[in-house]
Amino acid sequence: MAILNDEWRQLLADYKQYHDNPICEATHVVGIPMILASLPAMIVPPVGVSMFTAGWALQFVGHWFQGNEPKFFGDKRNLAVGVIWWADTVLRPTGLNETLFGKAA
Repeated sequence: MAILNDEWRQLLADYKQYHDNPICEATHVVGIPMILASLPAMIVPPVGVSMFTAGWALQFVGHWFQGNEPKFFGDKRNLAVGVIWWADTVLRPTGLNETLFGKAA
């Protein structure tokens, strides 16, 4: 059984469609975990801040290639959806993404 309800599966499907440029996808695959890892790394501020800044820079570069603004500008839930999208994307080759998140709406 998938861990996402219909509403969140639809948010994920929308996020996927909004990030379908291969360069945008690549920058997000690297940038999202960099941002997440930067949070505990803030105990060493130069490291954490550098990772956080670089991760967000990658997001904005990706959106420049995609030709749109970050999805969370319109709905803050997309900050969480981005993390789900990342897990869905990296797990896609294994098929585990559909087990966890269900088929995209």
